Amino acid sequence: MAICYDRLWKLLIDKKMNRTELKEASGISFNVLARLGKNEPVSFESIEKICFTLNCNIEDVVEIQRDNVAEDISKNYTAIELFAGAGGLALGIEKAGFDTLGLIEVDKDAADSLKINRPNWRVINDDIANISCLGLEGYFGIKKGELDLLSGGAPCQAFSYAGKRLGLEDARGTLFYHYEMI
Repeated sequence: MAICYDRLWKLLIDKKMNRTELKEASGISFNVLARLGKNEPVSFESIEKICFTLNCNIEDVVEIQRDNVAEDISKNYTAIELFAGAGGLALGIEKAGFDTLGLIEVDKDAADSLKINRPNWRVINDDIANISCLGLEGYFGIKKGELDLLSGGAPCQAFSYAGKRLGLEDARGTLFYHYEMI
């Protein structure tokens, strides 16, 4: 963020006053005037003196400009979700402002629920192994570096205390490798 005093300079033009006249009428120092000219922060006391002299409000003098942050805020971030299930994680990601390009889920019932609840989402009911070998660029029509978030909840039964804890010996325990492939 940056401070900008362009509004002050416009106000001076409208009031047919130059900078030296402002300095003398308000009682601000030459250093304050120089800092204003370079869009550097000055004390609230100095701003108050200027506003009193010009009979205006602070927003008539000072403006906060958001540098590149404004671009990032307005950008539509994109996401693709693997192992989407019924879409709980995808809903949170949507609420965070992401545009979902696609969701991949092997379970037909879960995929059907997603399609009903979010008809605008591209829901792919297929095994992740069939998709990961195709590559994101071709399958989803995006270029390298365009995807902002790859999310999902790989099956955890192979590692869970509630399961047999077979780890990589259980086929479900190797499915997270598809994140790397994608």
